[in-house]
Amino acid sequence: MLQPRRHGAPLEVRLTCALLAALSILLVVEAGLALRWRMIHDTPMLHYVAWSISELGYAPYRDIFETSFPGSLMFHIAIGRSVGWGDFGFQVVNLLWLLSVSAVTYTAIARVDRRAAWAAVVLYGLQWYGNGPWMLLQRDGVAVLPIAAAVSLATSPLATRRWAAFLIGVGFGAAVTIKPHLAIGFPLAVLYPWAAWGGAARRAWDEAVRAIVWGSLGLMVPILTALAWVWSFGALDAFVEMIVDYLPLHVSLSGQHETLSAGQRVSSVFLGIRDLGGHAVWLAPLFVAFLRSVEPGLGRPARTQIGLWVALAVAYTIEPAFAGQFWDYHWMPFQYFAAVAGGLLLVRPKVSPEAPESHRIAPVALLAALVFFGVNLAPNFRSELMGGPPLSPKEGRVDAIASWLAAHEQPGDECQSLDWSGGAVHAMLLARIPSATRYPYDYVFYHHVDDPVVARMRLELVGRLFSNPPRFLIRFDGERVTGPAATDEFDALEVALDERYAPALVGDDYTIYERRPDASRGAQSGAPGRRARGQ
Repeated sequence: MLQPRRHGAPLEVRLTCALLAALSILLVVEAGLALRWRMIHDTPMLHYVAWSISELGYAPYRDIFETSFPGSLMFHIAIGRSVGWGDFGFQVVNLLWLLSVSAVTYTAIARVDRRAAWAAVVLYGLQWYGNGPWMLLQRDGVAVLPIAAAVSLATSPLATRRWAAFLIGVGFGAAVTIKPHLAIGFPLAVLYPWAAWGGAARRAWDEAVRAIVWGSLGLMVPILTALAWVWSFGALDAFVEMIVDYLPLHVSLSGQHETLSAGQRVSSVFLGIRDLGGHAVWLAPLFVAFLRSVEPGLGRPARTQIGLWVALAVAYTIEPAFAGQFWDYHWMPFQYFAAVAGGLLLVRPKVSPEAPESHRIAPVALLAALVFFGVNLAPNFRSELMGGPPLSPKEGRVDAIASWLAAHEQPGDECQSLDWSGGAVHAMLLARIPSATRYPYDYVFYHHVDDPVVARMRLELVGRLFSNPPRFLIRFDGERVTGPAATDEFDALEVALDERYAPALVGDDYTIYERRPDASRGAQSGAPGRRARGQ
């Protein structure tokens, strides 16, 4: 008896699986190569602050000045204490973090379509590594995990429980401890189960109010925990002072490190949002996902879930405007929701059986185009694939400075960084040498110099250099803050350098100064110094 002929999978299914399999292999290769990457740029600076708090007993904000919020510092301390302060442990945590985001994302999107979930996970992973080593575990990227976990819970069958609303709040509260404006998606997530409610309107309203209350209680748990952590060091006053007195000056700077007037800032924010951080190509899948959310053939649960992801993507398109500086890592939450929208391209629309095959493979073609135009290979990928070394932090300057410090420092020595992001602080982390003052970054001395807060900071730095000069200073000739309220002059610092220090090593755009042998004898005992740590 003849058996009926079995046809293979439809062409669009085979094409989709082939594309996603190839992208998955690429992602695995990039993840493997990234385990050799070095920390670069911002993350080693936060790691240094965390090391100072964890290993030296410095109080955050009081003994070492930092504008990042407590959640970021606690995260880096947790890394250092669990896997050490080196590069490999950091990259292992980075991989685990990405895998955790991938797990919660797949769980959420698979409720709509498993192929879409696969695509979303792969797209975000490729963006994560394509951003380069200087973007790994940046603050905004770290916050993606608790936000994604909260959204995944909001779209689960358990979302209407009150404890679920509480946990959704906890997730967004964790993001708030990193950056407060990352909570922009909280109302959308916590109210989603009731916005999608198909029952009586009166009950939906009552439950929505309860969800806001329970969610808000959950939101406060991480915030209060972070504040309690700062308070445990006796540094809550210093934290509040940083927020109230200095942070408004800091956030008034543009992404090009310029001081701006109110009118200039409005224009800067408008242009920053319009440019979308160079990610405008991701508006295409976002628009298609929006069309999916109104596609009647998908069914109400799928359409409302897609609508939530689209709404969150729009929210995190606006979110970078709160900082107003539009640095690359500020777009990481948007990149996440854009990657989800890219995956949602594969949600199958209702297609007539008589429609040509091209209509069925159109989503696959769109996804392929999105990958081609919107996804970058990891920097230095080809070289590393052929066995080349990973990128060296700051073109080798970090290692050169760290090696010199390690060869010359003695127990009890301290070092003052006169640098922002050139690599001095990273070198101090590698050399395990303490900061002489509570200011590891010098950009704070060069903007809004007429403001009493900055004037006090300047006085504190110079007072220490005169009263008790540390043995080493590292000075970079890098960029300075510009604009009408900025300067590149600091006469009192120049006097201190001339009287107390001599160049010990002149390198590529940097100079290491060493204290003169007679500098301590000439110190001014009455000059304002630094408050003793731990006091």
